Amino acid sequence: MGKRLLFCSTTRPDPMESLLATLQANNPAQCARSLKSNKVQEDLAVNALGVIGENVDTVSTMLLLAHIAEHQMSVEPSLYHAKCETVFKTASPMAVAAMLEFGESLGVMVRRYGELCVVGNLATQGVNTLLYFMLSLDTSLRARNAAMLMNGDISTGLLTPVHTQLALLAAKSKTFSTLLPLLDVDIVGVAKETGALPEDMLLYFYYAAHCYAALKNFKRALEVLTLIYVVPSEAVSRIAVEAYKRFVLLSLLVHGRVVALPKFTIPSLTRHTKAFCAEYVDFGQAFESLSPVALNAVIGRSGAVFEADRLFGLVKQCKDALQQRAVLRLTHTFITVSLAEIARELALESPAAAEAVVLRLIDSGQIHARIDLEGAMVAFTSDAERYDSPATVLKLRGMIERCMALTQRISAVDAEISASKPYLLRTDFEAQYNALGAGGSGDAVENDESMHM
Repeated sequence: MGKRLLFCSTTRPDPMESLLATLQANNPAQCARSLKSNKVQEDLAVNALGVIGENVDTVSTMLLLAHIAEHQMSVEPSLYHAKCETVFKTASPMAVAAMLEFGESLGVMVRRYGELCVVGNLATQGVNTLLYFMLSLDTSLRARNAAMLMNGDISTGLLTPVHTQLALLAAKSKTFSTLLPLLDVDIVGVAKETGALPEDMLLYFYYAAHCYAALKNFKRALEVLTLIYVVPSEAVSRIAVEAYKRFVLLSLLVHGRVVALPKFTIPSLTRHTKAFCAEYVDFGQAFESLSPVALNAVIGRSGAVFEADRLFGLVKQCKDALQQRAVLRLTHTFITVSLAEIARELALESPAAAEAVVLRLIDSGQIHARIDLEGAMVAFTSDAERYDSPATVLKLRGMIERCMALTQRISAVDAEISASKPYLLRTDFEAQYNALGAGGSGDAVENDESMHM
């Protein structure tokens, strides 16, 4: 039945269908000729005898599933999910390399599989399956982009639809730590051959920030979320609006204020932020006023909105962060202060509640203090850390290595752009335009002088 749906056509045969027919016929020589006739890269066509011959079953099944997903043909979802899972778990790097020539269809199939995992409550299973597939995909991308990659990374740093679906399924299944090795790799580009779309990049950053926030790595979550506004766009998307709500809360947790969006953010988003996220703008202003009373008033007024957005947890953490900042502010003013005074500054109901806040800050290492329970007093002390421990040196070394890796990647991207034809044409045009402009103005000055003579 599947063949009848795919190949019964009165129009000219589709190149995808022709290739699928040759794959199912298990004829490597014919596969090579089909690849060449479909204008596929010459190097793959030359190696098609080995690649297709060894992986004919995997590639043909993958092409078939991609074709079904792309055209939304009627198929049993559970059967489609099972077939996808088998393909993703068994695809060899060579089979994936062949599939990359039909990247748009590959992207369609990966997205469809992610949808079925979410609908069928199979998010955890989907994460494990796509991680298997990611290893094969990563190997193939490494071979194609060797000049841009660093040895030893778990990922190429190039975004694919698999990244997006992995982040989505990890957020749904709450298996955040499983994906950390992949999320920690900085995205430096997009693997176009995998059929990645602009929304794949936006959604990846959105769900990656969700994972980091759940792990309480708020700084990294804010960094990733900011990248949504780096992606060029002409209109305000729903993703950007939802991301800004989290951007406000994470800014408060990391910096104690709402930081400005990047300068190149589209003006329409900056202008309409108040209308789209009014409750969060008010919350940020109340937080920046350092008034617990004002903050509690906003929470009481807009609590239903925060609950509906599923962000009340971050809102409560911001409330706790304001209390912590108030205590930190006291360390710059007092050496010794009573618990009653701290409770008054934080608008708490009792000195016991103030003691709990201080103990939490001491445990987290944010302040250094001693509590005198008999006198109900807190004495702030200096930090005894000398920052010369092996752990500190190891952390510093890791940061330096990461900076060096990013520098090399940026240099590689810069070299690629500098040698690209569109860039050279643009710069040459601008140079000629500026030269003509300078010459024109000089001629104008000479003509003006001759008129005065």
